[in-house]
Amino acid sequence: MNTKIQQDPELRSRLSRLSYRSFEHILDIFGKSHVTEAPPLKPSTSPTLHRIAISMDVSRRMVTATGTQRIEGFAERYMENFIPWVKSHGGWGKVLDIDRTEEWD
Repeated sequence: MNTKIQQDPELRSRLSRLSYRSFEHILDIFGKSHVTEAPPLKPSTSPTLHRIAISMDVSRRMVTATGTQRIEGFAERYMENFIPWVKSHGGWGKVLDIDRTEEWD
């Protein structure tokens, strides 16, 4: 994804001019498609948590590739969608099981 964005000035330009609605749509589609295509989750891993991770990763890549603060603001705003779920599961400390973290590629 990073390589495609970096090698295509037109794509990079379009991403830097996205509206929030378009940004949200991209993350929704990307998150849902990758959650359904992902290998089976461990019993303790929630599909919502997986979507959060995918959304964070895609957002990070878009922010890094475009270098625009507007996209960073969109990413923060989008993550607010998950606040009720995180709170209902005891907050980030419980959701992420800080003592046992894994990195996904």
